[in-house]
Amino acid sequence: MLKLNQRILVAVSILIVLSRAPRGVLVQRKAIEDGLSVRRRGFELVVYQLVRHGLVLSRRGKGGGYRLSRTAARISLADVLEALGGLQRPDKSDLVGFRTIGAQNEALLLFNRLRAHVAEALGAVTVAEIVADRDRRSDGSTEKSLLDQLLPAGSAD
Repeated sequence: MLKLNQRILVAVSILIVLSRAPRGVLVQRKAIEDGLSVRRRGFELVVYQLVRHGLVLSRRGKGGGYRLSRTAARISLADVLEALGGLQRPDKSDLVGFRTIGAQNEALLLFNRLRAHVAEALGAVTVAEIVADRDRRSDGSTEKSLLDQLLPAGSAD
């Protein structure tokens, strides 16, 4: 099962909050942080990457804040993963159990194919779909949401 780290969960949560704001309206940092129970430094690290990769626009100063750079329907989980470093290639310590260079190379080839499949699957899930799915669930559905299916137990925003 794919496990998403805390930074990715925070990023998706930020995007969900921003997607709920009226189009073009800036959401202040404090409103986002309070809604997510995220510390300022953690928020800043994640939102910096989202801005840097063009998923979020920011404006500093009085009346400043954050908004999505494009509609939530055009931001996929693959975009978020890419902004936060993507699926990391295994390093040498991950390959210790493989006794030969040939076995290590095979493991890397397998990982690269797996990474491509995961990226394709995540590219098909958008922030808008996650929001719609959560809204449906809040109407009483007991079915697991799209995001909950990807998250390890106990790590929801």
